[in-house]
Amino acid sequence: MLRLFVERQERDVGGWALPYLLTSEGSFFCGYAYSVSDPILAHVSPGSPVPHGTPEAGGFGLSVTELGKDEGLVVYWPQLPGGYLFVRDRTAIAQKKIAGSPSEFKEAALRILGRPVDIWFGDKALGRPDSVTVVTGDDGKPAMAIGRRGNNLSFSVLNTESVFRSKASLNFNPDRKMHDGLSIGNLKIELAEDSGSVTLKIIRDGNSIAQVSLQANELEKLLAHLAEMRAAMPIQIGLEPPTGPGTQELVVVDPAWRTNFSVHSDLDGILMRLRHLGFGWLTFLLPHHEARSLGDWLSRNAKETPRA
Repeated sequence: MLRLFVERQERDVGGWALPYLLTSEGSFFCGYAYSVSDPILAHVSPGSPVPHGTPEAGGFGLSVTELGKDEGLVVYWPQLPGGYLFVRDRTAIAQKKIAGSPSEFKEAALRILGRPVDIWFGDKALGRPDSVTVVTGDDGKPAMAIGRRGNNLSFSVLNTESVFRSKASLNFNPDRKMHDGLSIGNLKIELAEDSGSVTLKIIRDGNSIAQVSLQANELEKLLAHLAEMRAAMPIQIGLEPPTGPGTQELVVVDPAWRTNFSVHSDLDGILMRLRHLGFGWLTFLLPHHEARSLGDWLSRNAKETPRA
């Protein structure tokens, strides 16, 4: 139902979709947000007001979330701005209209209900994301970027030229997943509960037959040796970033960097080091013409930001 609602080309859909997840334990409501900037000006008469849904009017957004557990719905439109609380009781559903920005809406709902409500839109800056994941569509082109700040998500569409389909899997508790263990063939890797060490286990028939624990500095050395072995393998890393359907690329936000002159007379160029949170410091030698090209591109495209 939700897919039909989002993908339908006609503009005669009234109300909103109410998607539910059906399991052996029952049905569970799935809250969602729908947002679009649809250039529909060609479909309205001259002199008509610019409607919601157009970029000129801020696009169109809809947030539908559940109130409590089967206690009602919270519906919000950023372009009104405002929305409704639909509160269920034993005999009927009461409708309460609230106007205002997302923050004002949530504050008014708190006063009415005596408890907070959730909506998918906000009007306060969330700050820099904890992580950004770039997702590739079925056509092999980067389709969207997903920024995560705790349990808050923000989306940026990268492919505006054609219709795309893509799927993404985000882990909101990555530490828990690593504590539970990651498996690669017969190897299981577990992060200690205090996150102070990593244990590598050899698994056979579901049982651990050997294991070794590594501290942070030991794991760094292992990663460095594994990288050297990977570089020596005949199947090389691709010259372009991976673009297969459904590919996810995790972006390191604001990495530390260092530059220096070449450390050897046979190497003519500029050293650039980038700090990766998992792989450590990665060192690259840029030939002078490449360093100059990179510097020119960064200078042309970097935005001016006020100094603190």
